[in-house]
Amino acid sequence: MLTTQNIAVILFFIPVYQLLFYTIQLITFKRSANSTRWYLGLLLLSLTVFLIINAFFYMDYQKVLAWSYYLFVPVFLVLIPLFYKYLLSITGTDRPGFAGNIMVLFLPAVLILILNIFTYGNLSYIEKLTFLYSGLSIPEPSLIIHFYTEIVFRFVFILLVLVQISFYTFKVVNILRLHKAWMKKDASHLPYVEIRWLTYIFISLLLFMVINILFNLIANDHKVSMLLGYSILMIITGALIGYLGMKQENLYKYIMKLYSINSKGLHKHSKRIKERSDKLTDEEKSDILEALKKLMESKKLYLNSKLTIDDLANQLKVNKRIISIVVNDEMGVNIYGFINDYRIREFKKIISDPDMAYLSIEGIAEKVGFRSKSFFNASFKKATGKTPSQYKQQSKK
Repeated sequence: MLTTQNIAVILFFIPVYQLLFYTIQLITFKRSANSTRWYLGLLLLSLTVFLIINAFFYMDYQKVLAWSYYLFVPVFLVLIPLFYKYLLSITGTDRPGFAGNIMVLFLPAVLILILNIFTYGNLSYIEKLTFLYSGLSIPEPSLIIHFYTEIVFRFVFILLVLVQISFYTFKVVNILRLHKAWMKKDASHLPYVEIRWLTYIFISLLLFMVINILFNLIANDHKVSMLLGYSILMIITGALIGYLGMKQENLYKYIMKLYSINSKGLHKHSKRIKERSDKLTDEEKSDILEALKKLMESKKLYLNSKLTIDDLANQLKVNKRIISIVVNDEMGVNIYGFINDYRIREFKKIISDPDMAYLSIEGIAEKVGFRSKSFFNASFKKATGKTPSQYKQQSKK
């Protein structure tokens, strides 16, 4: 019979399987020396290990828990440093010295692991269980080893986590702001990186950490409703970190699949770009432009007066900055000049059709996607050297 308790157990393990799936995808199925993939994979693996150890506690697997708890705090302390290294790697941000030294970044986790060995490790099996199941406190404070153990788990852990969150939040926000501003000035900067996704991943990671800190500081006799809420939050945060990380990794390594729209609905793939490249090759630009033209010609998206570059990016599954780069470099116009060129061609086609003679110039302009009469007149004259009226008169001769 499916009870609330059974549902809580099932939900408790869903985020574990979910993160494990993403981890295997990154570390096993896509073997590469790419450090970006490995940092993301290690982050997801650490999240998985932490949740597994947590599950041992709430599923009452005492023997496994007693030995795995050595890693509980150290694993928690590597989460943000791993994300930070992932961020530096995917953005190509050079961080020499202290801020980028991997030994320094993971030093707190190593120190806690060593302290665990000499404090928690010196407790007997029964004392370990007493410690874990009494809310991380020792009923025999007179023993110096017990006192040190409690200090390590209660104060050092909390202090280190708070310092970590504050330090890395400051660093991450600055890096994201830097690259976001750079992208606005130069559309070719990191065309395969979505800053918005990186922001969501970091926020999800912070929520994951804060929720777990609060959950583990609360008394151990958690109610089923609390376990359900915790599991759902873990599923959400884990899903966002894994899913957006995987999408980001695909964007970073490859040009996304380009849909060459035709009558058969076939698609073609662009060639793999060089790793860590911020510029597109001529061949890649040609592939994207071809796909964009076929999309415009087959679906006539330009007839939509509200068409934006975001709409084109969604249709092609290509970053909008990449589309902007290609159109600027290959066509010598911005994306809206490119769209309006199709509208003007459609206008010429319609106005030359005797069956459409009943339509006014303004009516045709609106039909082909122009929302403003004045903008249509200016765009048409710039493209043809004639006003729409002049063109209409000449087309009748």
